[in-house]
Amino acid sequence: MVKQAVIINSYACNLRCRFCEYGDRDRELSLSRDDLELIADNYKPEKVNIMGGEPLLSPNLEHALELFPKVTVQTNGLLVKEKIELLKKAHSVIISVEGKKSYHDSIRGRDTWKKAVEAAKLLKNHVPVFLRANLSRENMNQIEYLISLSRRVANGLYFFPMIGNSHFSPNEAKQIFELLSEHENVWLDLPSYFCYLGVGGKCAAGESRLAFFPTRTIGPCQWMDWYHLGTLDDEPSLVLENARSFSRTKFPPLECSTCEFSDKCKGGCLVVRVPCPLSRTIYSERKEKEKKKLFERGRELKRLLSGTVTC
Repeated sequence: MVKQAVIINSYACNLRCRFCEYGDRDRELSLSRDDLELIADNYKPEKVNIMGGEPLLSPNLEHALELFPKVTVQTNGLLVKEKIELLKKAHSVIISVEGKKSYHDSIRGRDTWKKAVEAAKLLKNHVPVFLRANLSRENMNQIEYLISLSRRVANGLYFFPMIGNSHFSPNEAKQIFELLSEHENVWLDLPSYFCYLGVGGKCAAGESRLAFFPTRTIGPCQWMDWYHLGTLDDEPSLVLENARSFSRTKFPPLECSTCEFSDKCKGGCLVVRVPCPLSRTIYSERKEKEKKKLFERGRELKRLLSGTVTC
């Protein structure tokens, strides 16, 4: 019924990170085995991201891995060594690494960088591993370091703008897009970035993605727990109709009117607003050689992510 599901199985976590979107939520809240089965039976997602909180703390993680196809587990990495046999059943694993050791530890806690990197190295032998970094002006100068790190310990690296704290200027955004496009298996996880590459991108929220929260509410996106499409007790047809209604409210802003991808991208992510270089540098003005190179980079990323749910 839906292509993608993001399941926040529980808000329980073994860290208290700066900037955590769920930091003030009730850490006792959790979906049950029956709730997971309702999601599987009623919505039949083709691929799933299990996140939290810290999903490796959940007693229901093994059941989720058996229940859903193509499961991505998004983790801080601290419990990977203890859960390695369980994680071998996942389609892919995402581990958060925010930058260099001092910066990462200042956000997530002492010695967490070392454990996260060791976890990535360990897992890479068994399952595809992606590093994920929240990107802001604080760590913008560490992009190339993270790219180098990912080459050694993971299968890919992606950035997601720090919610409420990225504040990039148009010129900074352009520099980020250009830098990332020079590297394989590295990307900014925004629709506008895939449009920049020429393959097109759009926000899946509501259209092909649903998010399920420990409160048993359902939203269009894991970062929009305040927008309710329904609950697990509601008729799935009603929830899906609400999701379609949500999707139909998205329109491209005026500055996107000259972009050939505007009807698909519709202004990109609703949660974070990063200036899009395509609203200032028209894609069609690029030289054909450059367009072909970027397009192939985008195609490679689409293949890499064919079974993975990110953000």
